[in-house]
Amino acid sequence: MSGTLVLTGGKDPLTDDAGHSSYVRAHGLAARRAGYRPIVLCAGESAAVTETAFGTVVRCATRVRTRLRNLMPPALQRDLIPALVRLGLEQPGPLLVHGIAIWSYLGLAAGERLRPRGRRSTTIMSAYTTAPDETRSQLAGVDGEPLAARASYAAQWLWAGAVSARLERAGLTGSAAVYANYDVVRRLIQERYGAGIEVEHAPYATERAFEDLWTGPEPPEAAALEPRDAPLLLTMSSHNGRKGVDVVIEAIARARDRGTPLRACLLGGGRLLEAHRRRIAELGLGRSVAAIGWAADNRPYLAAADLFALPSRAEQSGSMAVLEALQYSLPVVATAVDGIPEDVTDGDSALLVPPGDAEALAAALVRLVDDPGLRDRIAAGGREVYERRFTADAFASALREIYVGHGLEPLD
Repeated sequence: MSGTLVLTGGKDPLTDDAGHSSYVRAHGLAARRAGYRPIVLCAGESAAVTETAFGTVVRCATRVRTRLRNLMPPALQRDLIPALVRLGLEQPGPLLVHGIAIWSYLGLAAGERLRPRGRRSTTIMSAYTTAPDETRSQLAGVDGEPLAARASYAAQWLWAGAVSARLERAGLTGSAAVYANYDVVRRLIQERYGAGIEVEHAPYATERAFEDLWTGPEPPEAAALEPRDAPLLLTMSSHNGRKGVDVVIEAIARARDRGTPLRACLLGGGRLLEAHRRRIAELGLGRSVAAIGWAADNRPYLAAADLFALPSRAEQSGSMAVLEALQYSLPVVATAVDGIPEDVTDGDSALLVPPGDAEALAAALVRLVDDPGLRDRIAAGGREVYERRFTADAFASALREIYVGHGLEPLD
């Protein structure tokens, strides 16, 4: 039966550049490819309806003025639940609400209000971590960050345990189905909220999977790095303690000291960006390493790179950055944390190293530079993983099967 598909994700995916909103956009793109016309319900500074490639974004004006809207669901529900109820009453056919992470609770609350009015509503949930584990991981990685940042992470962790966890539990136990893309996420959910919660596996893909590979010019920041004939290493990660950008900077210096110079572009913003820039200068890497900050489009850097490194100390699930590197056939060096080993295999589709170990990361980078055969084999193995599991078509096909299983047929 045809009906209405609504994705709920809290923040405005048109203005938020965090990983959570990227998941929302990717789901919308997959739903569109699968033949649906998703509505993306979110909170914003003002009310608006905007047509996008990933669906119709319905933005509700909210009184909550904070960047941390993902931690403020009790306040946002005053605006978002009535809006979701209106969509359920106005749109034709049954309502399927696909909640991304904690925001599945919106569908459950709206369903309670729609039922007495004779409107059919079903809520499903996709989980990529748990709110307490996400904030605990951030708190555990605060070494080197300012005192204010540590206090902020501590407050978020306390809030997640006291407030967000209650709503997350409601979504996990009340949704018609819960989906996770990694076994490690399923374990996190069951360890925190109970082994009886059934979690089904569902594949996913990144936004970049729905776009053509970049064929344009090399980014000027990369072209300016020296020595010009050195391989270009790419890292895409926030500059905070959890993501380990400091480790890759140290590894680049160690590789240079062994006689293997690298050029490197470090994409991403964060509280430690300036500290990392200072460390680059202290190590004498200023002409070979560029800490660029946030880039609106990372495709030129992916196309220009020769190697990719993910130095994270923790991820909870996997890494969208790694999947984008695999799409571009880049040989990957990554830390063997959380869901990363579920995606790539050491020596086959990546080189895996322990988190926080600059020496091991440097050694892996040197191996790839010095052994072209290994480099080509790792790149080919990674691309094979991408083609088999993480393409746009694979994601759209899986999502269509899920939605049809919950009674929602595609419109196109």
